[in-house]
Amino acid sequence: MITQTPDRKILIIDAKASSHAYDVGGPELRPLLEYVKNQKIRQRGRLELSAAVLVANQFKQENERLNELNGEFLSEAGIPLAFLEVDTMLRIIGQMKQYPIARNTLRWARIFCAGGLVKPRLFEQELKAAIEETFPR
Repeated sequence: MITQTPDRKILIIDAKASSHAYDVGGPELRPLLEYVKNQKIRQRGRLELSAAVLVANQFKQENERLNELNGEFLSEAGIPLAFLEVDTMLRIIGQMKQYPIARNTLRWARIFCAGGLVKPRLFEQELKAAIEETFPR
């Protein structure tokens, strides 16, 4: 899936359906890497791709290894790879339901475009800042 965030970042989302921890590595990332390369061509003259996001129930690899995989992906694709666990995604959705007006003021790039494991705490910091640093009408 391809999506655009309110801060004009284009993300490629690849969701994996599994009930167990997803074992991600070089061979598993090859199709996503090829898709990203193709989509970069398609986006020429338009908004550029900002990141790829891999969604899974959980990831088998530790945070350090996910950061290494992000680095490898970044060097080949030219964009970072974020790893989003379903629990974190559901937490983000739940909090956005409570504060839908904050959707447009969040710095989504800080959450998804740094690569590596998406941390709920970072999202919560961004949401808190968005709420506290904006003024109502």
